[in-house]
Amino acid sequence: MKKIYAIILLLFVSINCKPQNIAMDKLQKRNGVFYLINTEEKFNGISSEYYDNGRLKYEINYKDGKHHGVGKWFYENGKLKAEVNSKEGELHKIGKEYHENGKLKIKINFQEGKPQGSSIEYYDNGKLKAERNYKDGERDGISKEYYRNGKLKAEANYKDGARHGVSKEYYENKQLESEENYKDGERHGVAKKYYTNGQLESEENYKDGKEIGNCKWYYDNGQLKSEVDYKDGQLHGVFNMYYKNGQLESEENYINGKRNEIFKRYYDNGQLKAEEHYKDGNRHGSAKEYYDNGQLHLDRNYRNGELYGNFKEYYKNGKLRFEENYNIDEYHIIPKKED
Repeated sequence: MKKIYAIILLLFVSINCKPQNIAMDKLQKRNGVFYLINTEEKFNGISSEYYDNGRLKYEINYKDGKHHGVGKWFYENGKLKAEVNSKEGELHKIGKEYHENGKLKIKINFQEGKPQGSSIEYYDNGKLKAERNYKDGERDGISKEYYRNGKLKAEANYKDGARHGVSKEYYENKQLESEENYKDGERHGVAKKYYTNGQLESEENYKDGKEIGNCKWYYDNGQLKSEVDYKDGQLHGVFNMYYKNGQLESEENYINGKRNEIFKRYYDNGQLKAEEHYKDGNRHGSAKEYYDNGQLHLDRNYRNGELYGNFKEYYKNGKLRFEENYNIDEYHIIPKKED
């Protein structure tokens, strides 16, 4: 009789010690701690939810109101989606995420809630997608990314969560796409970009994240496309643009980010297209535009960005089309008859 009683008592204790399993909507989160709703009882047990088809969506273990132990998430087809470990509310040890086809997607290590050490990411075909390193939750050291076919896509060095040192990107044909230098997360030094054929596309200079000095851009045939001078991140000095045939397209000057002096534009045959004068970023003085035959098209004057004085427009044959006169308070139009 005593033996039977002991067995019954053991079964009773086992049943009552089994962790609770309740839905998330029966829990209430307060200050980072989960309680049974409308109570002061910190939840101990398992919280779970199901898809409409009856399959398990997730189950999470709790201890004293915090995530503790294994937590699992599932796809609607029943396959495992993610699995993480927690300790007193913080992610701990290895965390894994899976593609719907069952292949590993991400593997990352946690320590006291922060990523620590290596993190690896995969494509759904099993090929390596990325590998990163962490220190106290921040990226640190070399990070690499790969194309779906396994070829290297990018590599960068990090320090305390910010890019630091050389960063490179590659085209899928293995040709270098870009090469930049960083210092504490900001571009610092030379930055270059390349076309898929290996031809240089641009070369810029940076200091503490700001453009400095002479920067150049090129066409895919190697011909210079534009060249710009910078000072502390602002346009300062010459800014020239070129047609693909090498002919000058425009030339202008800047002082502390503002256009100054003469701004000229040209047709691709070298013929002057427009000539304007600027002061502190505003049109100031004469502004003329020309037809491709060299004949004057527009003849205007500006004062501090506003039209001022005579404004004339001509036909391509040189005859005056109309004339306007601007002053500070008003302007007058003197129309000319068209021939």
